[in-house]
Amino acid sequence: MRQFRALRFLAGLYRVLAWIFLIIGVLSGLAVIVFGATGVAVQIPGVAVDPEAAGLVGSIISGVLIILGALLYFLILYATSDIFLLGLAIERNTRETVNYIREDVELYPDARQTPREPPPPPPPPGR
Repeated sequence: MRQFRALRFLAGLYRVLAWIFLIIGVLSGLAVIVFGATGVAVQIPGVAVDPEAAGLVGSIISGVLIILGALLYFLILYATSDIFLLGLAIERNTRETVNYIREDVELYPDARQTPREPPPPPPPPGR
């Protein structure tokens, strides 16, 4: 019995998206570093960038920040996937616990009705 198919699908989707963002982000960051180190001018439509202004240090900083951003997105998406799976695991364990308690009550119906006697009080200290 597979319940909550949509949540399982979303958990898998978030996990796949997390890996895609990480791979694309790391490759993009490395490309920025390599292009900056080799002095290759990358023209972005609508953005005025002077390739000589940033230099090697600027491209390294930009590449590292892109990689860190990709890592942050990866962690957020992967954690979201795990939160969905955690909720599903809690639901399954709760259902199994309820079934276990119901079986226990059916096997021993008088067990719930007999109150236990409290333990005797401890002896007074020093006597």
